Amino acid sequence: MKPTIGLTLFSALLLLAACQQDDFESSASEIIGGSVGTVGEFPTTVALGVGGGLCTGTLIAPDLILTAAHCILPSLLGLGSQQEVTSQMRVTFDTLSIFSGGGITVAAAETIPHPSFGTNSLGDNDVGLIRLASPMTDRAFTPINRITEDAPVGISLTQVGYGASQVGGGGAGTLRVLRGKVTSSCATFGASDANLLCFSQTDGTGKCQGDSGGPSYAMIGDVQRVVGITSFGDQTCAQFGADTRVDAELEFLFEQAPELQCQADGACNEDCGKGSLPWDDDCELCTKDTDCEGESICNPAGECIPAPFSPGGEGSVCSDGTDCESALCAVSEDSGICTSSCQSDDTCLDGFECVEAGAQNVCWPKGEESGGCSVGSTGKQLPGAMLFLLALFIGFRRRRLS
Repeated sequence: MKPTIGLTLFSALLLLAACQQDDFESSASEIIGGSVGTVGEFPTTVALGVGGGLCTGTLIAPDLILTAAHCILPSLLGLGSQQEVTSQMRVTFDTLSIFSGGGITVAAAETIPHPSFGTNSLGDNDVGLIRLASPMTDRAFTPINRITEDAPVGISLTQVGYGASQVGGGGAGTLRVLRGKVTSSCATFGASDANLLCFSQTDGTGKCQGDSGGPSYAMIGDVQRVVGITSFGDQTCAQFGADTRVDAELEFLFEQAPELQCQADGACNEDCGKGSLPWDDDCELCTKDTDCEGESICNPAGECIPAPFSPGGEGSVCSDGTDCESALCAVSEDSGICTSSCQSDDTCLDGFECVEAGAQNVCWPKGEESGGCSVGSTGKQLPGAMLFLLALFIGFRRRRLS
């Protein structure tokens, strides 16, 4: 028989009472069954304060904090607007206790709760982002988990947070860690494994008020990733807890911060390196042409690309950027050729030179005059060696190596 459990969000409404300084007395246990952390042990775990409320978050990019939607939702914080949440948000790094002083406190530039939080199943879309006013460049961020199969039922978690350390609440405000917490099927608690990571707390260990929005870390390969976001549990923190799965919220995360798709997390994302997306360091680079497949070559940046003048390669005929591996088509006179962005001749392939093309420079075949340029079908001429870029430059499409 499934246990009868009152599912209650670790919402800011509950947290406000737990976050008064008078409630933070010493206790015999931590994070419920864990231990007090040390400064520098979890440099990406942060304390979040809005008014008297307390939550936890994780630095997942230099200027981006991952937390729960309910930690930054105005209606649950008793605030009138998202701007009020942002203006009152305090993000504190490198502190063991939010009441002992010290650490680094950074203001927020933007707070973004998932717009669908609260409209679907419990725990669905309980994800939010805080854009920092100043990026944290003195530490490596923690990558998010993008692969569902890497966080199966039964995975061992490291849970970190500033929440209550006693069953039933109390003792919050200190950074605490619980290692080796193993997840169980959410079906036991009447929930779904598709959007949640669930764990029993009947053994006296787990999360509680104030841990909301904080991370469940897992070592996947040799990389520590954020796999869960503390979401909800029973009111006494003595029966069960549930995290929102990070991999279930990728659509929202990628929409708000596309660069998250390309973090170095042990898995190559071949979409990275296209458009405004940065290169994924997990994707292999080439050092010589024989490292590449077929007739592809290794360019000066260490990327496998089509050979010059081959279909999709630099110098080949194009009508727009979709014809080019680089996604950049430049038109001179009445024809277009595939090209790439450059800083100098040294960054172009052999036989190409770096020429001016409006706001940026592109590689152009040596000895070939660029002449005038047509814009669309109007026949408008641009002077000198200026080229009209028919498609916005959206970067190289790097190929994986064989």
